[in-house]
Amino acid sequence: MASGCRRSSAKPRCVILLPPTLSLIASFLVLVPPSRGADDKKSAPDKTKSSQTNKYVRPTDPSLYVGVDTCKTCHEEIYNNFATTPHVATTMEGKLEANKGPEWHGCEACHGPGKAHVDAGGDVTKIFTFKSATPEETSARCLGCHQNREEQSNYSRSAHLQSGVACLDCHSPHHAKAAEFLLKESPPKLCYGCHMDVRAQFARPFHHRVNEGLIQCNDCHNPHGGFERKQLRTAVGQDEVASSATSTNRGLSCTSTRPRSKVAPFAIRPTDRRTSGC
Repeated sequence: MASGCRRSSAKPRCVILLPPTLSLIASFLVLVPPSRGADDKKSAPDKTKSSQTNKYVRPTDPSLYVGVDTCKTCHEEIYNNFATTPHVATTMEGKLEANKGPEWHGCEACHGPGKAHVDAGGDVTKIFTFKSATPEETSARCLGCHQNREEQSNYSRSAHLQSGVACLDCHSPHHAKAAEFLLKESPPKLCYGCHMDVRAQFARPFHHRVNEGLIQCNDCHNPHGGFERKQLRTAVGQDEVASSATSTNRGLSCTSTRPRSKVAPFAIRPTDRRTSGC
């Protein structure tokens, strides 16, 4: 190591000269980041744990459950509405062969064990309530039964759930206004509640005939998620699927089911009313 000072008219300036070996070591220490400390290592399991809390694991102890008849004694009005929905199948023997046990039956399949709630005289803190839960928590309850179905299998990664839209924002298990799919509103009014820009587009002179009832939003889009842009449904050729209302051949793309002259409704008026909405 050598050093020297240069004098000038201002102030003396010292320069330290390092051997080549020491120069390489100094460069290595600057480029390599410091190793993770104990605090950083502890934070990794916490992140994994928080992601696992979104999946609801149903308790299997039969002594924790009271059954739908007990729920009905206090919530008769809600149960009467529940009895008219497809979910009433959870109270019938032989309907749910894949999901056996009290944790899959009736009200407690969604709200969880009710014994502590009943023993506490109806204390709402002793049972799961959907009003105070997050979209991830409420949707996890629904996906316990519905996640293995093709239609809902991608909901956990869907644009809707990632945007904070839960199952109950569109569906109402107890007070559905649309009989099909237990929807809160009939389409397209339900979709327009969030997608106001799309509603404006459908008010143009040329549009898909959604407002007229010829097709529905979910004929082209899967609200529960998918692998294509805009959550579009796709055919074998990775084209957008034509709905059964606009094509006699379900599963074909919109452009493949019609002659090219009918693809552009702006230029040529289609003769087939079923495809005029496209």
